[in-house]
Amino acid sequence: MSDPDTHIDLIADKLTHTAIWRRNLAETYADPRNVTAAVQLDAIAEDRSVIDDDTIAALAPYFNTHTLHVVTSECARDVGFRCRVKGMQEFLALAVARLAAKGEK
Repeated sequence: MSDPDTHIDLIADKLTHTAIWRRNLAETYADPRNVTAAVQLDAIAEDRSVIDDDTIAALAPYFNTHTLHVVTSECARDVGFRCRVKGMQEFLALAVARLAAKGEK
């Protein structure tokens, strides 16, 4: 599975699941950031604007790797808390930056 659109769809699914997790946390903890984060995650997951070629090229070596799974999970958990991301392009750029910082495949 190396089609970029398929991988973007999988990342969007991860964002949707993280939004559900955040909503569940909001029921347990009185931290309004959980609801805000869930809304942001849903918006990112639904964003189907064009992802630039440089971002896809930077992600491509990590497709089908555990590293990409871990980094996108970390980034998703940070949305609404440690970072503000306005769309899928920005989310993927954040993931690319973290992948580069890790320096592994």
